[in-house]
Amino acid sequence: MSIEKNKILIAEDDPVSLKIVSNYLSKNGYIPVSAKDGAEALEKLKETNFLIAIVDLNMPKLDGFSLIKEMKKLGNEPIVIVQTADRDVKTIVNLMKQGIFDYLAKPVNEDELIIKVAKAFELASLRKMEKAVEKEQDMRLARQLDWNLLRKEISGKKGFDKYDKNLFASLKTSFTQGAGIGTLISLLSLLTQQAKKEDDKYIVPAGIMELVVSNTQMAEKALKVISEIDELIQKDFRLVPVSLLDLYELIKQEIKDLDKLRKIKNQTIKISDPNFPLQGKRISVNKEQMRKVIREMLLNAFRFSEPESSITILLSAARNLFTISVLSTPLKGIAEGEGIPAGYERVIFEPFFRLTKHLDERFETLDYGLGLTMANKVIQKHKGKINVSTLKDYMDLDQKRKVMVNFEIEIPLTSE
Repeated sequence: MSIEKNKILIAEDDPVSLKIVSNYLSKNGYIPVSAKDGAEALEKLKETNFLIAIVDLNMPKLDGFSLIKEMKKLGNEPIVIVQTADRDVKTIVNLMKQGIFDYLAKPVNEDELIIKVAKAFELASLRKMEKAVEKEQDMRLARQLDWNLLRKEISGKKGFDKYDKNLFASLKTSFTQGAGIGTLISLLSLLTQQAKKEDDKYIVPAGIMELVVSNTQMAEKALKVISEIDELIQKDFRLVPVSLLDLYELIKQEIKDLDKLRKIKNQTIKISDPNFPLQGKRISVNKEQMRKVIREMLLNAFRFSEPESSITILLSAARNLFTISVLSTPLKGIAEGEGIPAGYERVIFEPFFRLTKHLDERFETLDYGLGLTMANKVIQKHKGKINVSTLKDYMDLDQKRKVMVNFEIEIPLTSE
């Protein structure tokens, strides 16, 4: 069954209303496909996987309510927008109970139609990603892939030597490239060559000294992160029950605080609607530490995903777990754009390990491979897990193969 990105099914028996809605959609870049009644609409849905359907309530053969019920049986239910002349509150409430996305009152207003269609397509995109994430979670649970098994798999493929080489190559890169320790070593070497002794003092070029000062500060930051990781290993921190809606607001604030870094590559961020899945549920959390983890996940998405791409954050509460998934399109330089190489799903949480050889200094962040190590330790202290995986063909909207990197946190829900 094919999926076509801009096609919208319109189930409408009134030819005048059909023409008006079709013209509005065509004018705004969408492709309307008409059905004169509910029965014809159902047949078209069986042939083509429409992401959006605009459904009139009063139709012959199969009315709008019956069509919506039949759609649910198809497996790939579209996002439904109902158009109706009935403004009765009971009718609207009944529609919402059927799980429709929204409704339009006749006569349809063009601006209102286009705004709701755009939001419906965004929701369709999020749903596709959620399904892909759920499938990947099921596969992970089935395999029960822990670190010991991973080491055996890598060793069995004679790939562990490659990991060791990559680890020490990353160490070498961290200490010879970019701001901080690597540049500091080069600057100190240059300083010893340029310094001139006069009496009991050394005279050094101001420019070199300024670079020494700034890179010393970066090196101090690196040592601070190492100390924080050590403290996380040695000590526990206090966990407090927090509502998931409060945590959602924390994530939104972190997104806002990092907006300057998001703009470096002109990326966009989408976050799923928290109201239904998160209401009334709680986890035990240390907000200060969790903020660091959210920040690290977003920074990784900014740094290692394609410019102009979309970063999606999915939030869910199922199987007694609260899950945060951050999905992004990997840079072509990272395993040729194929995401995280097989066998490296746990290795990247090891200290000093990096998949890329070069640093992106535009983000003014440490890049010693320590951020994910710290995030991993924090989540472990929350009795949770942090995973990374590559999702392939997550959404076949334009008939092109898609690859997404999914960083995912799982933390147990609490009854407190």
